[in-house]
Amino acid sequence: MVKKIKRKNSLVSKNLAFYQKHIRTTFVQLFLVSSLNSIVYLALTGTVTTTNVTALGEFVNVQINAWHTIILVVTYILGIITLLESNYSLLREREKEITTYLSIGWSLKDISRLLLKEIAIWSSVAVVLGMILSTFVYAILFSISLSHIILIIGVCLVLFSVVMFISRIFIERLLRRKHIKTNSLSA
Repeated sequence: MVKKIKRKNSLVSKNLAFYQKHIRTTFVQLFLVSSLNSIVYLALTGTVTTTNVTALGEFVNVQINAWHTIILVVTYILGIITLLESNYSLLREREKEITTYLSIGWSLKDISRLLLKEIAIWSSVAVVLGMILSTFVYAILFSISLSHIILIIGVCLVLFSVVMFISRIFIERLLRRKHIKTNSLSA
């Protein structure tokens, strides 16, 4: 009982509630990217498998195989770029808060840990919901197998890892810059 109350009043949950309007956009983008990336890949490979039955289908697939690859690469690049921009905007929005943490004596490691926990919570929820949606949509459109589900989970895990890795880099750069500004102002 005490743990539930304590978790409800944690700084992470308070920050998530306070910044929900800023998080919402990035959450929706991450949800869409995680659901669409799997569907696009599986739909393209499913179409190729279906059309490879005939010689004409095989010829067409060979001719458009490069386009399939380009579509997939562009999808991933656009998804990552929008996530980068959204995450960067979210962190820039919180610069005053970060400055306050530094001024009251928080270490860079503590601030980084707090921000990464918050990002891990909402991004994992977005990725899992996107994964569930992509599984259902793909199951409606095509026959689904265990290998498809494993691929969807793998794509979502990679996406989550990329989001966390990029977030960590952004947070560390922002904190270093803030720390340098704070130290130069106090000197």
